[in-house]
Amino acid sequence: MVFQRILARLASDRRWILKGGFALEARLGLDSRATRDLDLLRWGTTNPTGLNLQDALEEALDVDLADGFAFTVRTPRQVRVEEVLPSTWRVVVDSHLYGSLFAEVVIDVITTEEVLPGQSEMLSIPGLFGEPPVVVATIDVHRHAAEKFHAYARIYAHDRPSSRVKDLVDLALLVEFGLDARDLGESLYEVFNERDAKHPPPGLPPPPRDWEIPFARLARETSLESTSIEDAYRRVSAHYVHALDEARHPE
Repeated sequence: MVFQRILARLASDRRWILKGGFALEARLGLDSRATRDLDLLRWGTTNPTGLNLQDALEEALDVDLADGFAFTVRTPRQVRVEEVLPSTWRVVVDSHLYGSLFAEVVIDVITTEEVLPGQSEMLSIPGLFGEPPVVVATIDVHRHAAEKFHAYARIYAHDRPSSRVKDLVDLALLVEFGLDARDLGESLYEVFNERDAKHPPPGLPPPPRDWEIPFARLARETSLESTSIEDAYRRVSAHYVHALDEARHPE
């Protein structure tokens, strides 16, 4: 509920772009994973200080929508969510309902100078308890999937395999949702070039064996069609390879 009320206030400023788990849940109509934080992209901002970002978020949230909510933004701190991603600002926001503390939420914000055409789209977030839907700028679904593929492709990039089982679950959900192969392929080349300065690999690594049990649990929670990790990997891997084949990209 708090996320919807925050997004209702950010919706009028297209410089705030929704991404991450909540964007995926809203896009796919999921309600079972209960994302614990909100991921945002803030464009038009280059190398802000924590105070700059705090001021921008406070200004955006200081809107009376006659819903009883008010928000207090704590000082952001810079973190690195994943080694390969740009540094992220982590912001704790206290929500108050009719003057009483209601909930504490975490917002992770990545800042960028600009968002290229085609990297975002508008998404309707269902309203709760009689509130109308909120239409917000959201990361394009193919860009979202490409970032997930990039994270998954780096399973074995560190000293020990990644434990991010949900990346494979999310990719399987996105493939079932339906992704245009050419658009996905071009987004893959774009993301890998931005983050690694090279083309995406021709194939995806198989998941670690210890993912099997947590994958099955998450698959049940999200009503994923592919209930076995082997089937999900086959589908996701095949779609990835097909997308690369369909993409128009520089050699």
